[in-house]
Amino acid sequence: MKRICIFILFQIGSIYGFTQNNEYPNSGDVKIYNYSPKLILQRNTQTGGFIQGIQTKMFDGTDNWYFGAHQTHSWVVSKGNYQGILFTVRENGNVGIGTNNPTAKLDVTGEVKTNNGRLVIRDNSLEEWKTDGISQLAVNYYGYNKGTSQFRDFAIYNGKANRIMFVDGSTGNIGIGTSPSVKLDVNGEVRTNGGRLVMRDNSLEEWATNGKTGIAVNYYGYQRGNKQFRDFTVYNGKSEGILYVEGETKSVGIGTATTGTHKLAVNGTIGAREIKVEASAWSDFVFEDNYQLKDLEEVESYIEENKHLPDVPSEKEVLENGIQLGEMDAKLLQKIEELTLYLINQNKQLMKQSNEIQQLKTEIKKLKK
Repeated sequence: MKRICIFILFQIGSIYGFTQNNEYPNSGDVKIYNYSPKLILQRNTQTGGFIQGIQTKMFDGTDNWYFGAHQTHSWVVSKGNYQGILFTVRENGNVGIGTNNPTAKLDVTGEVKTNNGRLVIRDNSLEEWKTDGISQLAVNYYGYNKGTSQFRDFAIYNGKANRIMFVDGSTGNIGIGTSPSVKLDVNGEVRTNGGRLVMRDNSLEEWATNGKTGIAVNYYGYQRGNKQFRDFTVYNGKSEGILYVEGETKSVGIGTATTGTHKLAVNGTIGAREIKVEASAWSDFVFEDNYQLKDLEEVESYIEENKHLPDVPSEKEVLENGIQLGEMDAKLLQKIEELTLYLINQNKQLMKQSNEIQQLKTEIKKLKK
């Protein structure tokens, strides 16, 4: 090998001239001294000769490494002869490692490791993080065309090549554990603030304390005709509904989902310090001069026949339809005011009778004298 190099250097020296400082020993290193020294390998024919480079050999003559031009468009590093290409620099500036036809500025077939093997790049766009040689997380960045538009998808895989997060470049949707159909689509639980909030299914937001479900809130959207509505439901830890808000009817149910025609329906008792009922009329009309107060005989006859007071709903009506609180209070007050009038009239009669009795007593005393 040394003899070949000496011969090459001798030929170069014969063309460009030697200085007396150049060294060509029988053994050891060959040294050429010049302001800008260079080694020129020039073809001597217009055809063939598609490599120009340095071929190193082992002691037994076996090819070891080749460094040099390959055809007219590449500079390569090869193991063995020029055909075992490992590293390529193309005339367009592209660099290939493991490939002799790089299509990008850096085109790698195989793995590229940095920072003590923490980062591995696979395929065209797969970036994979490793710990102790075991794959933990893989990141894929994929570009594609749809019509005249270009998009990029982004995906994260676990060590088992299962996709755990996906960003759809064409829609902007993000999926965690699933392919997204909305802006954020999660297959599983999303926890925030130390596990206090858990989202399940499409719209279930669940509060948890010490890992046990305390209350769940469901927000459900739907469409009726050309209008969209939202229902809101609160569940206890046993998945029993305790509060319902119906978006279409704008009604609220507590302990029941059936509100009927009511804005507020409660299945149970209501405790309050005060309740205000706004009324459109009241019962003071009883005290008007033109009010026709029924005779007690008439009232007695009505009660014997109907088994309830006049103008008051019967038990059957109340059980079937319930009562209107404001209306019923007005009717009860009406009966109290009517009763007051009956007592006033009765008191007048008693006073008249008392006076008549007193007069009779006076006359009796006179007769006895």
